[in-house]
Amino acid sequence: MTKKALSEERTDVNWKIRKGAVSLSLQPYEYLTDRLDDQINWYDKKSTTQKKWYYCLKVVTLICTSSIPVSSVIFRHQSFTAIITAIMAAIATVTEGIMTLTKCHEKWIVYRSNAEVLKHEKYSYLTSSGAYSNLNDTEKFHNLVDRTENIISNENTNWASLGKKKGKSIQ
Repeated sequence: MTKKALSEERTDVNWKIRKGAVSLSLQPYEYLTDRLDDQINWYDKKSTTQKKWYYCLKVVTLICTSSIPVSSVIFRHQSFTAIITAIMAAIATVTEGIMTLTKCHEKWIVYRSNAEVLKHEKYSYLTSSGAYSNLNDTEKFHNLVDRTENIISNENTNWASLGKKKGKSIQ
């Protein structure tokens, strides 16, 4: 799409909004599928990725650290024993460093927790239970949006504040 066509489309949308021809409110089904399910899937996918990274790095660390004493005993009279031991120790150190820097374990837990909390909100809403009981449909929907957006916003705020703390500690 050209810049001119895009500009014309934006102008057309803005005109429709000013004239009230476009409804800006989401329907519950749209919110559930376009926003809530999308966020649940995103957190679920990120959680799975972080879990895989954590397990892979941890397994490499465990194999290397447990192999050091074994190789020292098996190859005790060989000239390359020190080199093998040093390489395994270096690999273990690097994998532990990667886990510390990337915080894959912490991210795995946070992402999984957020996915489960969002699922809980979705199913509580759909079954009219918990915070959604004794409410009419409009109140239920507004309550769902408020609660789920608060969960998502808090998670984003937590990561932003974590980044700021790191920045301050480096200076």
